[in-house]
Amino acid sequence: MAQAEGELGDLTFGEKVLLFRKRRGWNLLELSRETGIPESTLSRYERDLGPGPSPKRLRRLAEALKTTPDFLLGFGDNGTRV
Repeated sequence: MAQAEGELGDLTFGEKVLLFRKRRGWNLLELSRETGIPESTLSRYERDLGPGPSPKRLRRLAEALKTTPDFLLGFGDNGTRV
């Protein structure tokens, strides 16, 4: 899971969610509590299964993970939010 900062853009949406969740030291339950998104849905996101999140859920995920919606979707910089 060790990724150089320049390689983050090569990750899928799910891989980014998983990486940023682990960086926060959270399990799925903790991310679920922070975002209000069910654990089962978060697990599907991390495995890149099914449709992606709605705009509202995407914003909640990005906020909880201290990144941006654009970065999670593959647009943007290194993913850190100031």
